[in-house]
Amino acid sequence: MPLMKSWVTSANSAESPFPLNNLPYGVFSTGDEPPRCGVAIGDMILDMAAAEDVGLVDMGEADVFFLPFWNDVMDLGPEAWAALRARLIAILSEGAAEQAEVEPLLVPMAEATLHLPIAVSEYTDFYAGRHHATNVGTMFRGPRTPCRRTGCTSPSAITVAPARSWSAARILSGPMARRKPPMPMRRVSAPANGSISSWKWERLSEV
Repeated sequence: MPLMKSWVTSANSAESPFPLNNLPYGVFSTGDEPPRCGVAIGDMILDMAAAEDVGLVDMGEADVFFLPFWNDVMDLGPEAWAALRARLIAILSEGAAEQAEVEPLLVPMAEATLHLPIAVSEYTDFYAGRHHATNVGTMFRGPRTPCRRTGCTSPSAITVAPARSWSAARILSGPMARRKPPMPMRRVSAPANGSISSWKWERLSEV
């Protein structure tokens, strides 16, 4: 797909992860101001709460962008999502009539603090497949001892800390049984894990 041109200069660089073709949604704050919804464009963030306040975006519902999460927008469904994306592209495109109104609502990304973009009501991760389970079992308990996990609930968070792998549980059997954590792991299992985040409670058949 060719690069779409924006009046936000930094979004037109081939090195930019956030051109007009890719407008990720998030939650940010600056200074002492409360967190609110934003959309990344180049090296800037469009303040969606401010854009909604001045009427540049309208979701046809009560105000949804002043909240510190995107759950209310997600509840509106695919048609609303598509309309929002089209509106954002229209007002951020090169030659947009709304440039003078939108430009003051841009916040430098370098000055912003990012926050979790949705209020997660449920989260679980699980083995991606038999080979993932076999590899983890071999790492901790040796090749003859199977390892099984049915899933575990976990917290969700924004972090920029470097990843470092440490064993987090006592090894009860196998060649490493006498070694106690914390200790650096000699091998790392790094499969494409599957995970599901839910922003609202649903019966399983509806998810």
